[in-house]
Amino acid sequence: SGVLDSWELRLFQSVLCAESHPLRQVTVCTFLDNRDTFRAEPFYGPGGYAAFENAAAAGLSLSTSMQTFIIADASLVGAYQVVPGFPQPFSALGDVDGDGFTNAAEAAAIAAMGGTVEDFVVSALNPLLNGAGSMNPAYVNFNFTGTEEGTELNPFNTLQEGVIAVVPGGLIHVTGGISPETPRILKPLAIDAPLGLVRIGDN
Repeated sequence: SGVLDSWELRLFQSVLCAESHPLRQVTVCTFLDNRDTFRAEPFYGPGGYAAFENAAAAGLSLSTSMQTFIIADASLVGAYQVVPGFPQPFSALGDVDGDGFTNAAEAAAIAAMGGTVEDFVVSALNPLLNGAGSMNPAYVNFNFTGTEEGTELNPFNTLQEGVIAVVPGGLIHVTGGISPETPRILKPLAIDAPLGLVRIGDN
């Protein structure tokens, strides 16, 4: 589909667990309905499909193409649902964060830089990030709790967001705080601390 299955499933899981995401309620309902339907399958039970119920319910919820594949591969007989929307939000052509960049486009941009599934999820859930980078400079403050925009007044609160947001060769200003994260630097860039000492990492 243009997005690795494992990346689609990780994005689905993130929305499922994100209490404030606007797609969460319909995602949870679709997942639970599909899991109940899956539990009624003839081969469900000990030694059957029971061990795969959560992964199967998530996969069946992603997109029509994924659902068709799973139903055929596992010989399922139930009637399953996909998280509604046009395009389907978790499909390759979907746009979970509504930023105008499809999930496939963000995945391709992250993969081209050697990024991981976690980088993809950060990008795909944040409408300010498109995977390729568009800001210069980007601002980060680990103590910030407001609406994140990557600006001086409304910075991101993780360095990884700044890394994904900034253009190649760009600059990230880290303006305060301590972060235990171990960021993945995906492109040439510069990082400074214009307001004084900051700490990144456990040590």
